[in-house]
Amino acid sequence: MEPELTVTFPPELEQALARMADRLARREPLMREISEHMYKAVMDNFDQEGQPVKWLPVAREGKILQDSGRLASSIDTYSDNDRAVVGTNVIYARIQNQGGKTKPHEIRPKW
Repeated sequence: MEPELTVTFPPELEQALARMADRLARREPLMREISEHMYKAVMDNFDQEGQPVKWLPVAREGKILQDSGRLASSIDTYSDNDRAVVGTNVIYARIQNQGGKTKPHEIRPKW
């Protein structure tokens, strides 16, 4: 038979551990805050036309990737207890970010 071990914590420590466990179980407020920070970083990237590395210049006048404003205005956030997401449903967003080939020309990444 193994000996029984009893550990007693001060009430303040027990309360602090209970609060910490509650925060770990209810992460949605944290995830919402993270998604808001990510959204701000994306929008700052649009405003500054790339950061820390500037996007490659384009021939037309005006801000890069902001001809109609559709892409920037489509950026949205989502968060729940398990994830923080920032994204867009605009179909051309991926090729603008990562580059690639379309017919009849190549699109270079903007970074």
